[in-house]
Amino acid sequence: EVFSSESVADAEASDLIPRSSIRGCFIGLYVSSTHTAAVCLVDNVVVKCLSQRDPSANTAIALTNAVAKGYNINTIVLKKADGGEKIAERLRTANQKKTRVLDISNSEIPNAVASLSLLLEGRSIRIPQYNDQLRDPPIAKHLRDFRRQDKKLGALEKGRRDDCAFALAFAVMAAESPA
Repeated sequence: EVFSSESVADAEASDLIPRSSIRGCFIGLYVSSTHTAAVCLVDNVVVKCLSQRDPSANTAIALTNAVAKGYNINTIVLKKADGGEKIAERLRTANQKKTRVLDISNSEIPNAVASLSLLLEGRSIRIPQYNDQLRDPPIAKHLRDFRRQDKKLGALEKGRRDDCAFALAFAVMAAESPA
């Protein structure tokens, strides 16, 4: 287990709220072979998370816009693999260089996961509660299913998902990246 159940529960129960003066957000965008997930992070608080069973560029861009609604996007982080470079280029064009779009390599993903782990262990992040499968974003469930096996990271058991956990890790990386 990469993220302790206690730290995930504490993040769900946290009373952190974004400062009202903050209008910028950080987006983590994760595209797998089966799903696309986007997380909007403001002042270490997840304000919106969406996931769809459609790993297309159009879905990635639509989810990015949907989670950022009401905020100005400062930085978006997504991985280069699986078509990420093309999505990053489309996002750069759509945002006319007002937004930094960082497409990271697979070798940078463990650092993003480690940064998220530190925030969770330090009780410095807030995620939405997960009680109702039909209504609540599954971030907490994905974090609880997240595992490390040798050099592999993610929901390694069949039938488990990790797209929202990776998207959150990328959002944390976006927030921590120097301007």
